Amino acid sequence: MSAALLWIGIPLVAAVVFWFLRNQKLLCILAIGALNLLLALLAWKLPIGGVINFLGLSIELKETWIILGRSFVFEAGDRSFLMLIFVMGAFWYIGAVVVKVGRTFAPLGLAVIAFLVAALSVQPFLYAALFIEAAVLFSIPMLIPPGQVPGKGILRYVIFQTLAMPFIMFAGWVATIVEANPTDQRLLLQAVLFMALGFAFWLAIFPFYSWVPLLTSEVNPYVAGFVLNFFPTIVFLLSLDFLNTFAWLRDFSLLYVALRLIGAIMVIIGGIWVAFERELARMYGYAVLMENGFSLLALSLHSRVGLEIFTTLFVGRLLSLAVWGLALANLSGQERVTLEDVEGLLHSKPVTAGVILASCLSVAGLPLLAVFPMRLFLLEQLVKVAPVTAFWVFIGGGGLFVAGLRLLNSMARSEQDYQFAEKVIPVVFMVLGTLAIIIVGIFPGWLTRNLVGLLDAFERLQ
Repeated sequence: MSAALLWIGIPLVAAVVFWFLRNQKLLCILAIGALNLLLALLAWKLPIGGVINFLGLSIELKETWIILGRSFVFEAGDRSFLMLIFVMGAFWYIGAVVVKVGRTFAPLGLAVIAFLVAALSVQPFLYAALFIEAAVLFSIPMLIPPGQVPGKGILRYVIFQTLAMPFIMFAGWVATIVEANPTDQRLLLQAVLFMALGFAFWLAIFPFYSWVPLLTSEVNPYVAGFVLNFFPTIVFLLSLDFLNTFAWLRDFSLLYVALRLIGAIMVIIGGIWVAFERELARMYGYAVLMENGFSLLALSLHSRVGLEIFTTLFVGRLLSLAVWGLALANLSGQERVTLEDVEGLLHSKPVTAGVILASCLSVAGLPLLAVFPMRLFLLEQLVKVAPVTAFWVFIGGGGLFVAGLRLLNSMARSEQDYQFAEKVIPVVFMVLGTLAIIIVGIFPGWLTRNLVGLLDAFERLQ
């Protein structure tokens, strides 16, 4: 049996099966969440490339699956990122139990995860662009409820993600030529330019970021969070694969300077916009942009420490954005909630208000919360190589603190008496998510030790 068949084929088949059961929304969500947990457990326990003894049978878990002339390759070092992806999926589906998501969220979300895993494993790598585009197309019905006209955010999301595909494919074609002619500077610059544009479209890098806050304000924040958490995570892992594959790209000196500059711009611009934003869902979108910027800054360190920071940021990002999206989705049925709409929320829905504040401040890097340890470590390392950039990044990151204070001021403003007007089950889920944010912030060591295993798949970056 092939590893690709297990972690790509089974999710795709399950997505088709659950599509026909989509009217049983709760059943689909629970079953797909359980399937994600099972696939994560199998990634942890099964030896890729080894032999499995099951009920007296010996089954070889092959590394390569060839279909239509294309290879899907999983090696032993890939088990960590498979665990990360399917744990993320399980975490998101658990939260979907108490959120009003559409009927298509469960099956299409699983198909999106399968296509993204395929993008990481396909060879030649340029076909990864096709699988990411397939994931984008499958995510559209998930984002747009039936009968609703797509807004500007969704249209720009589709346009920018689709524009990335030809650039990545051109980059892959030119990269193979550069491998044969590494001294040809013209070809090298073309490959880097195509690759940079492709990743800029995928990651909503400045100046192609306008669709992110628009998307979060137009659709269910929890579903938008699912898309904005999975796609950047996969694209960042794909960027590591590119660096691991091409020596000429690793040795391109201007690459790390550009990553540092672009990452700083994204943090600063995101911090400025979020500090003055009045709509809660758009704040969420700008926070995603800032997280992408911090990940680029970690990559720009061009060191083992930078890579460890880069991988460890994934879990803080997952917890904070998932819990924040859960609280926003449970806050109101209306699509757009402003600061004026949440006045007095601490009096009527204190748990939801507290969770929104905690997750916002976690992304901002407040001490004792999930993102703080790695954010502090990143700034310490950045000061050593670019102190001026580190100063402006610190100032930009403060924009989320300002947004948190504005939220607190608005939520606390009320002349009414305190009353508890929240449903118990969503409260339990939000409290558990917030506890996870706090635990990861207080005890980050175990997380770091486990996540650095992601780097085993990228031997040349060690």
